[in-house]
Order: sequence, then C-alpha cells, then structure tokens
Amino acid sequence: MNKLSYVEELEDKGQWQSAIAWLEDALIFGRDKDIEIRYCFICWYVLIEYGRLSSHKKLSAEEYELKLRKVSDVLITTYRNDAEVNFYLGYMGSLASWLFTDDCDAWEARSTQMLQFSACKEADNPIYQMVYLANVDGDKEDYQKWCELAKPIVTKKYFGKGQFNAYFSQVLSR
Repeated sequence: MNKLSYVEELEDKGQWQSAIAWLEDALIFGRDKDIEIRYCFICWYVLIEYGRLSSHKKLSAEEYELKLRKVSDVLITTYRNDAEVNFYLGYMGSLASWLFTDDCDAWEARSTQMLQFSACKEADNPIYQMVYLANVDGDKEDYQKWCELAKPIVTKKYFGKGQFNAYFSQVLSR
C-alpha cells in the first residue's frame, strides 16, 4: 500500500476537502515531495473542474487558489532542481497560468522553462520529452517518436486509483 492510497480513495469518491485535509495533516510532519505534488494537483484539478464538481463546496475557489499558490511556491523553492516537480508544475501552469499568479505571461514563460528543464535534466524520459515538444510546438516526427515511447510508461506509471492517475493516464496517452 502506498502512502497516497487513502488520498486516492478520497479522490475517487470526489471528497476533495477530505483529501486536502489529509495531505495538510501529513505535511505537518515535514516536507514530502509526493504529498506536495498531490496537494498541488488536487487544488489545481478542483479549480479547473470547479463548475462540474459537486463535492468541493466547503472551500471556495479563492481558498483553493490560495492553497495552490502557496504549495507551488513551496515546491519551486524546495525542489527547484527536481525534474519531476518542474514537470508537474510546468504542465499545470502551461494549461492554467492564471491560477498560479496574476502575471500570466510570466508564469506561461516559467512553465515552458520548467518543462524544458525536466526534458533536459532527464533527456531519456519520454513523458517529459513528449510534453515539452507539445508545449513548444516542436518537430512533429520527434514528438510522435516520444509519444510512442511514452505510451507503455504512461500506462505503468499512472495505473491505479485516484483522479491524479486517471487524469495523467488520459492526457498523456497520445
């Protein structure tokens, strides 16, 4: 059983507030990259899907946005040179920069830099290469090559319960 199993169950039930509370409690004991990434994702996902979700009503969109901005600042500060953190923040920021800052142009540029950093730091990671090339509208043949290489990795990495896995399995299966 992985440390995020309970959060995955809460995600599957749409119990976003309970998932946030569990993650916040877990962070009382110190930094944990996986927990902070999941916390960031849940805040981002709820904001992206806010109008469609029915079980998030205890927190306003503004409260989720505040939490998202705080955790993204922590992730950037604490894990500046971590390819995985740069990948997830770069990905989420490239799709919804307005959730992270009031300066959307700066965050979009930063998101591209984060995706580039991940692709350069782990040049053999097909997922990072695929997403970076899609973000910068890179060479189509290279992009297709990385998509093919990424398929089995996406299937293996994002297999399991929870909206995090379901979301990334869907959007990264190209």
